[in-house]
Amino acid sequence: MGPIRKVKVYDIDSGLGGTHTVSTVEELPNNRISVRVWYGRATPTGWEAWIEWDGATFETTHDQLTNPRVLALYKEET
Repeated sequence: MGPIRKVKVYDIDSGLGGTHTVSTVEELPNNRISVRVWYGRATPTGWEAWIEWDGATFETTHDQLTNPRVLALYKEET
């Protein structure tokens, strides 16, 4: 099995006037979840993290997640 090439992500209100792109890390009690922020870009060699936010984790609830989609972690070379 090779490196993870894509991940299911959602939008969540950042509280700063925009959204964060997050993926679910862990299911917690009482409808809570731990999420990971994805902040960076896909490159042909893999995810290029922008350290300001990428990798940050926090807890939220499922109902705060919107816009489910798949995020490619590798950019296909053309």
